[in-house]
Amino acid sequence: MTPEGIGLSAAQMAEVFPFHLAFGPDLQILQSGPVLQRLCPGLAGGGELGNHFVIRRPAHITSFAEICAQNSSLFILEARQRALLLRGQVIQLGPSAAAFLGSPWVTSISELETLDLSLHEFAIHDPIADLLILLQAKDRILADAQQLAQELRSARRDARLG
Repeated sequence: MTPEGIGLSAAQMAEVFPFHLAFGPDLQILQSGPVLQRLCPGLAGGGELGNHFVIRRPAHITSFAEICAQNSSLFILEARQRALLLRGQVIQLGPSAAAFLGSPWVTSISELETLDLSLHEFAIHDPIADLLILLQAKDRILADAQQLAQELRSARRDARLG
């Protein structure tokens, strides 16, 4: 049994989903996460979703009803103001609102720097920080292994010549 009236306040939504977008049936932005507002300053004033983002996936989605019908799909939004892709899902909050809940789609720490983001701006529950640190460690280990292999080849070549 689900108790009635349980929901997130605007402040709680901003804390747990710093990259969220809430919008109404007319696709007017009702609320956006603080980090997303910093990255896309025009969001603070609201406006129409399509003026700020292009829905890349699912393709050919243009209405509130179509967006809400795809609630079990992966959404990819592309910011119009800058090179920023957001990856997440949309949930319908009721008949008059829906929310995109996601994060920037990044695959390296250097991409964070390019986007002017830091790991502490992601929600605590978002695994992207752990993934990026693991990828960075993997890259470092691979580079070290390649360097060691090169040194071994050089040493073997020197041993044959000497």
